[in-house]
Amino acid sequence: MDGQKKLKSLIINITFNIVISQILFWVAFFLNSKESDYRILDSFFVTGFSYLLFALLRVVTSEGAFYSVNWAMKKLVDLFRRTPKYTMKYFEYVESRQNEPKGTIWPTAVVGLIYFIISIIMYLIIK
Repeated sequence: MDGQKKLKSLIINITFNIVISQILFWVAFFLNSKESDYRILDSFFVTGFSYLLFALLRVVTSEGAFYSVNWAMKKLVDLFRRTPKYTMKYFEYVESRQNEPKGTIWPTAVVGLIYFIISIIMYLIIK
């Protein structure tokens, strides 16, 4: 049953990435006011580059680069509460966050890479 749940989650993740990438592609396509051959090339590039940057951000986040910022913001919010909700010390917080399961990042990176490679191929064909 666990394998089916992972497969279902993966299919949902891939479908979500494809749908969002298509929305981003068409938004970039129609917001580009130039009527030229480069309009579709720019749309592929913007979508691919955005997705690759988002995948990189997810990698950095999953490695714990923002643990200190999250912990500090929770502590700041606790200053305004009567009874603190987050009583953990920083090292306890990091330990608890490291034990949490991390999401899959590769579908986002693959979709971004596909769009980016298409933009490079189209650029080489047009030039």
